[in-house]
Amino acid sequence: MIPAERPRRRGHTAPHGQFFTLAAVARFLWQVVDLVAPASRRRVIDLAAGDGVLLDEGCLGGWTSSDAALGLEIDPEVVCGRPADGARIESGDGLLDAEALLRGWQADVVVGNPPFGRSRDLLTDVQRHRLETEPTAPRGIWGPKALDAAGCFTGSAGNCRVEQLFLERALSLLGDDGLAAYILSDGVLSNRREQVARDWLDEKARLLAAVALPASAFRRSGLNAFAHLVILQRSPASGGMSDTALLLERRHAGRGKLPEVLNGMLQDLRRLKGGEEVDGGAAVARQDLRGRRWDPGFWAGKGALARIWRDHKDTAELGDFIELLTYGPIVTGGQPMQAAGGIASIRQGDFSETGLRTSRFLRVLPDSAHDPQRSRVRAGDLLLPRSGGGALGRNRVAVYEESEPANVGCFVNLIRLRPGLNPYYLWFFLRSQLGWGQIRSLINGVGTPNISFVEIRSLQVPLLPMVEQLEYEKAYGERVRALHQVCEENPGARPLTEEQFQRIVRHLDSRLVGDCGARD
Repeated sequence: MIPAERPRRRGHTAPHGQFFTLAAVARFLWQVVDLVAPASRRRVIDLAAGDGVLLDEGCLGGWTSSDAALGLEIDPEVVCGRPADGARIESGDGLLDAEALLRGWQADVVVGNPPFGRSRDLLTDVQRHRLETEPTAPRGIWGPKALDAAGCFTGSAGNCRVEQLFLERALSLLGDDGLAAYILSDGVLSNRREQVARDWLDEKARLLAAVALPASAFRRSGLNAFAHLVILQRSPASGGMSDTALLLERRHAGRGKLPEVLNGMLQDLRRLKGGEEVDGGAAVARQDLRGRRWDPGFWAGKGALARIWRDHKDTAELGDFIELLTYGPIVTGGQPMQAAGGIASIRQGDFSETGLRTSRFLRVLPDSAHDPQRSRVRAGDLLLPRSGGGALGRNRVAVYEESEPANVGCFVNLIRLRPGLNPYYLWFFLRSQLGWGQIRSLINGVGTPNISFVEIRSLQVPLLPMVEQLEYEKAYGERVRALHQVCEENPGARPLTEEQFQRIVRHLDSRLVGDCGARD
């Protein structure tokens, strides 16, 4: 559900001015369901029905009917306020009471816009106890680490997502080939820690579609949530089911009204289903999804890059050249304090477009908790902020050029390279179309941009001859370094400095993309 209320869990009740937006999203949900698995009238359940928008739009569009649709809503006040001519909604906890309230119901489709958030924030003590003790409670999707030997929640279970439990309950109510059509948070599809849930779902069902919904669908004062529409089909007893998932990332496309944007996305999905190439879309084989992320931005980005990389032969994973990959110290109990004459600590805010802002370095006590030897920086090390919209989200990278020792903050990664890959060439490559395209694909779909060690090591790098790699280090020294140093005292020099830097990036773009026959 967007937004989730804490600590009380309830269905989606639309505030004033949001009903028509939610209705447009609900219609889109049913249109996508009809596209990927067309059928006539369906028996439909919504386990967190709220105001009943998803069910009502299904009835209005003819995908179901009021006598074949049933919703459960935990808030009795919402149920009492329902109009008599809408889909039937009963009062009850759709997550934990569903076994009793829906006995005898085998749905063709389970729809939902469940609460988004962690169990520690959204479940009451009573709900948590029932989840621990009741044999039919949905908890398998969280994996074996959710509960300890005594049946109590572990610390990690408090971080588990409640919306995943609704998916498990939904699949339990479906017959073979039945559909679960859910609006889910980005993290369920993209975060590494949620891979356990994706693996569990892959055993029970097949992903038919995942569509990044426009940010405007849920944007209002105090809320800027990103979500996906996900369509799963429960695995049948026999074969004959689609092995291809339609994935579409068009979140930022279109500036028209929401229904117009959604209609354009529906047309793109139809083209994808027909085998056409779609900008921001991908049709991905099921076997390729196993053990991987499900977010459309990741796969659309991989597809676009694959078309560019098609003719590149001499490439390698960045991990093949990494001697040391680490991050700065994580110290609980306080922020680092300025220490006169101390060692430099390089943080996210110290990165600019063209290098490090050395005059802004925080100084910490040498050999203190904020200066461990394991993350000491040397000249020539490549530094990469690992999270944050103002650093990683803007693709800010730098090579450390100072002679004095330094350290990195907890949100900065240190990459020390083995011979064979020049750090300046890697710096410019990560800022190029091919480098930034890979990073953007990997961080796409996560609320706060983030990139893991595994993802950093997986980056593909073209192996240009070393003499050519060294030309990029020379170009930085001759055309950028002095200007960058002037920017410390004279911010007015920044535009010229950035233009000189971007000229080198564009040269590399032309070199690499030109080799693939795809010049800008």
